[in-house]
Amino acid sequence: MMKDHVKAMAWLVMAGAALFVALGGASVQAAEPKPIVVGHLGEWTGPAGRTCGPVGDALIMYINEHLNKERGGIAYKDAKTGQSGKVKLKLIYADCRYELPLFKSAYRDFVDKGMVFCHTTSSPAAEGLKKDYKRDQIPCILSTGNTAALWPPEWAMGTRQTFADDVGLYVKWLKMNWKESRPMRIALMYYDGPFGRSILWGGPEYIKANGMEIVADEPVAPMPVDMSSQLLRIKAAKADWIIANCLGSQAAVILKDMKRLGITIPFSLCEDTDAQELLTLAGDAAEGAYFMTTLPTAWDEKTYSGVKWLNENYRKYMKGKAGYDVVNRPVPDAVWSAGWFIGHYVEVILQKTLELVSPDDITGKDVMEKGFFRLDNYQVAGMGYPPGVGLKYIPWKDHRGGHHASIHQIKGMKDSMATDFMEAPLILPPWMKEK
Repeated sequence: MMKDHVKAMAWLVMAGAALFVALGGASVQAAEPKPIVVGHLGEWTGPAGRTCGPVGDALIMYINEHLNKERGGIAYKDAKTGQSGKVKLKLIYADCRYELPLFKSAYRDFVDKGMVFCHTTSSPAAEGLKKDYKRDQIPCILSTGNTAALWPPEWAMGTRQTFADDVGLYVKWLKMNWKESRPMRIALMYYDGPFGRSILWGGPEYIKANGMEIVADEPVAPMPVDMSSQLLRIKAAKADWIIANCLGSQAAVILKDMKRLGITIPFSLCEDTDAQELLTLAGDAAEGAYFMTTLPTAWDEKTYSGVKWLNENYRKYMKGKAGYDVVNRPVPDAVWSAGWFIGHYVEVILQKTLELVSPDDITGKDVMEKGFFRLDNYQVAGMGYPPGVGLKYIPWKDHRGGHHASIHQIKGMKDSMATDFMEAPLILPPWMKEK
């Protein structure tokens, strides 16, 4: 009897131990949360493919490789249970070729797949889907400065000032340096399309209000072959300066034609390119060109830890990838860097949201209110940014996010800073002034 009793007790202990192990020890571990679905409305082909493709490449690498595979996802402490864990992101993306119907179709598909947050490089998606984001309460982070997308402030969320603000920043700088008694004569060039006129929404009024004249106004075809006619009209108008809002690929054609025609009017671009892209596409015709950037003012990885982190990850993930030569070009250009930063911002915004919401419960509205709106002058560490130039949103009043940029010039076939970071003027489009 005693022997049978001992056997029975031993069996119960073993069964209890097995149950204890099956339940995960003393405390029950929460099941791994389902991935948070994030979308990228991108462009690898079409007129903006050369500029926007690398943004998508970097974003994919950041989320799929750097965040999910290497680090296991975003670390969080569950708002309900207090348990710590990690949640991965599911990044879905599409090549929409700068065509609004393709953006609409991809967006609808992403929403059906449970997307709570998206990103786009493109003005058609930023401006053309603005009502969709609002209807579905899906925040869309922008790496474009499309003016109409950001005013009035709704569910499109910027990472920089608008293209109209870019014009204002150039005007502010030019006015400080203009020495002649006559008004300065400005020529405008902009992307020829329904979503390419951002600089016109308030930019011309700001130019005139600052005592300058607009003497030429020339659209640029999405994929230009020859810009001679437009440039000769600008020359005939005796413009002192050209302010252009177009892609690096378009600017390259303009710069080559300017060199061929012997036109030496200073040419400046709103933000969307950098020295590497212009030198690659335009060669020595890029010499002297100006551009604007919100990216770090120095790419010195020995001095800045964040720059080293960016460059090392670029070389690590893009080695051997088609279109990338990390041996001869060991530093990323602005557009790839922008995509990496967007990946980082996505992580930070969701991290903020997960401080207050469990991963399985997260919605687009949560991302907006508990993520975006809780950023306070956020900037990527170790990049050499001056104080006060980080991301910050004023809920439902100003969703541009960033308000500062620096002007650079290509000198001696290299990137050279023309200004430190400057605050861009707030330029409201006409429909906001009427309210």
